[in-house]
Amino acid sequence: MVVSVVALFMSVGGVGYAAASLPANSVGTAQLKDDSVTYKKIVPDSVGRVRLADKGVTSSKIRDENVTYKKIQPRAVGKVRANLDQLQARLASTCAAGTAIGAVDSAGKVTCNPTAPTQVAASDKTAAVGATPANVNSVSLPAGSSYLVFANPDVTSTGATGVTCSLTVGSATQTRTVTVGAGATQSIALQLAAPAGTASVSCSATGGTATATATTAINAIQTAG
Repeated sequence: MVVSVVALFMSVGGVGYAAASLPANSVGTAQLKDDSVTYKKIVPDSVGRVRLADKGVTSSKIRDENVTYKKIQPRAVGKVRANLDQLQARLASTCAAGTAIGAVDSAGKVTCNPTAPTQVAASDKTAAVGATPANVNSVSLPAGSSYLVFANPDVTSTGATGVTCSLTVGSATQTRTVTVGAGATQSIALQLAAPAGTASVSCSATGGTATATATTAINAIQTAG
C-alpha cells in the first residue's frame, strides 16, 4: 500500500512538473508526426496566401481532375500553354483574292492555293449552213472576268464547198475558212481570248447547190477575275 501511494504521488507530481516546465511554442515541426494534423485542428480561414510559400502548391499536391475550368482565369490559357498537338490555334493569316485556304498548321499558319477557274460550256448544237451566216451555238459568259473561249465546229457537206465559221465574243472575232469535200466532214478549230459577253459561233457555205451542216459546242475558261 505504501509503495502504491508513493508511486501514485510521484506520477501525479511528475506530470504536473513536466506540464509546468514546457516553454511557450515548444511544439515545432520536429515534434509533429507526418500527416498527424487534420483539418479539424486548423482554425477556419487561418491559412491564407501569407503562410503559403511561393510555388508551394506543386503539381503533385493537386489531385488529378481536381482543377475545374472555374479555377482558371478567363483567357489565361493561350497557345503558349496549350498543347498544339491537340488544339488548333486560330488562323494567323488569310488568303488573297483568287486563292483559298488549302491547309492550316497547328500554329495557325495557312497555306493558300489558287482557286479553280470558272468554266462555262454550251453542249453541241447543229444548224444548216447556207450562203447567209447562220448561228450554230451561243452561250453567255458571266460579267466580271475575262475568258479563253474554244469552239471546234464539225462541218459536213453534200458537195465540195468552202465553209467559213466565226467565233465571236463581244466585239472580238476569229474567223477561219476550210474547203469541205463531197460527203466529207471537216473540223475548224477556233479560240479567242476576250472579256465577258455572249460567245457565239456562226457559219456560212459558198458552194452553189451543195448543202452543209455545222455542229459545235462552246467552252470557256476564266482567265482573270
